Formats: sequence, C-alpha cells, structure tokens
Amino acid sequence: MNYALPIALLMVSFALIVVEVFIPSFGALTIMAIAALVGAVLLGFEESTTLGWSLVGTSVLGVPIVLVLSFKVFPGTPLGKHMILSGPKSHPEPATRSDRTDLVGREGVARSALRPSGTADFDGERLDVVTRGELVDAGCRIRVIENRGNRIVVRAIETPSAAAEEEELR
Repeated sequence: MNYALPIALLMVSFALIVVEVFIPSFGALTIMAIAALVGAVLLGFEESTTLGWSLVGTSVLGVPIVLVLSFKVFPGTPLGKHMILSGPKSHPEPATRSDRTDLVGREGVARSALRPSGTADFDGERLDVVTRGELVDAGCRIRVIENRGNRIVVRAIETPSAAAEEEELR
C-alpha cells in the first residue's frame, strides 16, 4: 500500500493555499491547490476507502484551519506589513476640546445668522456656535453661556432691532 503520494499531494495543496495567501496569483495557485486536493482524495480512494475518507475529513477540517492561520500570520510578515495599511494615527490633541472654560461669559459678534447654529467672532477668533433654539441675526452681539465639548452655546445680548438702530446712528 502506497499512502505517501496521496498524503504528499494533500500537503502540497495546503502549501499552495498558504502561498496563495502570501503571494496573490489571482486564483492560479488556488486552482493548483484544488487540483492537488482532488488528486490526493482520488488516489486515496484508489488505495483504500478508509484512506480516501480520512483525506476528505482532513481536507474539510484542514483547509479552513490553514486559511485562518495564514491570514493571522500574514499581517506580521514583512510582505504583509508593506501590503496592509496601518490604521489612522492618533493625534496628541483631541478633536474636541472641552477645556475652553475661558469662553464662558465672553462676548462676541455673530458673523452669520444663527439658525440656531452659525459662526461668531470673539476678539478675532472665529468659532462655530449654537443657540438654544432662538434665531440670532448676523451682526448681533452675543455672549457664551455654556461650553460642553465642541459645542459652544450662545445667546443674544441685544435685540436685532437695537443692533439695526445702532448701525443707523453710525
């Protein structure tokens, strides 16, 4: 009984699967791996039914295990490090700053209509702001009443009509 050739073909098919993971051949190595696997099973059944079914069982369990292990090992290899992009880099400063307690109580001017969000100018610093729901016209004086994360809440400190009258006087 010659069990060496079917077992060798099975090992070759597993090796071809690993090589396909590491060096993509667009399916050429996969086709060869499938051919070696089918050849191993057919030769196994020619030798004995027990060997044939053993090779089928080994194939059914072995192929997924080989694939999973190959994909787990691949990112750590030098080739894998070049082919797989790393994730985004973290920045030392968060995107939202909640430590701007200096803003609360500051007065500024609405540069755009706040409906309820828009842009405001605080001593030359342009910031995105939001009201608590009221509409504020552009040019109105506003005051920061709350700062939570990147949300700067403001309210008008003068009415739009008073701002218009002041403009007419100038």
